[in-house]
Amino acid sequence: MTRELKILHMHWGFPPMIGGVETHLTILLPELVRMGHQVSLLTGSFAGEKETDVYGGVKVHRTPLFDLNWLVKRGLEGLDPDLRKVYTEEIHAVRPDIIHAHNMHYFSEPHARILDQISQENGIPLVLTAHNVWDDTLFLRLSREIRWSHIIAVSHYIRMELLGIGIDDSKTTTVHHGLDLSKYHPNQQPVGALKRFPQLRGRSVVFHPARLGMAKGCDVSIKAMRVILERFPEAMLVLAGSKNIIDWAVSQEKDVAYFIDLIRILGIQDHVLIDVFSLEEMPDLYALS
Repeated sequence: MTRELKILHMHWGFPPMIGGVETHLTILLPELVRMGHQVSLLTGSFAGEKETDVYGGVKVHRTPLFDLNWLVKRGLEGLDPDLRKVYTEEIHAVRPDIIHAHNMHYFSEPHARILDQISQENGIPLVLTAHNVWDDTLFLRLSREIRWSHIIAVSHYIRMELLGIGIDDSKTTTVHHGLDLSKYHPNQQPVGALKRFPQLRGRSVVFHPARLGMAKGCDVSIKAMRVILERFPEAMLVLAGSKNIIDWAVSQEKDVAYFIDLIRILGIQDHVLIDVFSLEEMPDLYALS
């Protein structure tokens, strides 16, 4: 019989903030609750959302100290006392058996360093899920120097990158993201999407599900579309954006402006749809593609 655990997850954002990790958490955390675990999430504040709430049985606590869009404007100096207070209060309230951090090996050294100290002081295992890798010294330091009890990589590629910078092989595991097969399946009928976007009916749809940014390769998909149209003139590229993202590099508006110019210069305006989609609309868009 699996032991029931108290698990405290930590990540910078959670819906209505949209992103790959955020979407993953909406699937993973309620599933852990269904398995019998007590699950909590410490995440960033979001305008209009309660400081404390419940999502799928998960206790969600939001703090401005995890709001990267605010922190990038404020700066990271002088955060140590407030971070220690937030961590201490959360651990006292949850009394977790495990702390599970997501992508806290990047963005902010104070967040990771103080979390390391607090977990050591309380004797709580500190697990990291590495959803990404980066090429900079901050990534190297926080991946290597924080005393992670174990690191979960979401792909074999990410695990090999971690091993390449010296992470102990025995302390890393690849666990791929899961899908809710009751929502994502071949027989999905995309009635809602076709009603909202009738121009997609009868088209060969290429779907790029990622935030609108150069880092996600949206420019590559746009350029590729010009070539695709030579063989499939009825094709349509759908770029799925979101208004609510973590824009740590403060680059999204500039990137989107470039994409619009690129589409116009290539003359494929009638073959690219850029819009904002909710999580609930994603199964339809996958089915269309």
